[in-house]
Amino acid sequence: MVGSLRSSSISKPYRRRKAALRQQAAAAGPEARTIFAADKVSKVRELRSAIVTAARRQEPVEESLLAPRRLAHLRHCPGTLQKRLGDSPLAEQLMRAELVGLNNDLKAYSEIKALA
Repeated sequence: MVGSLRSSSISKPYRRRKAALRQQAAAAGPEARTIFAADKVSKVRELRSAIVTAARRQEPVEESLLAPRRLAHLRHCPGTLQKRLGDSPLAEQLMRAELVGLNNDLKAYSEIKALA
């Protein structure tokens, strides 16, 4: 199960590696897909927390957390999961609550940054 949730080739470019990881997770069994979904919910929550904390302290967010390729990967996960998990509460939570919240947090953070 762990093998289906790990990136298989470090030599591939980041986007291809993450796309392959999403496909591996989607093709794995339901337990692996559920773990993958829970991990992504956790990652988005951690990112949201870092953004809110930085905004509150009027500090910059660590650049690696806001890397466009990382955000793109997180945004692609729900679609991949939803195809296999259907109406899973985790896929729904990731897609609706967490990613919508992340988008709102990023927008608010950008506005605060622009005022500084």
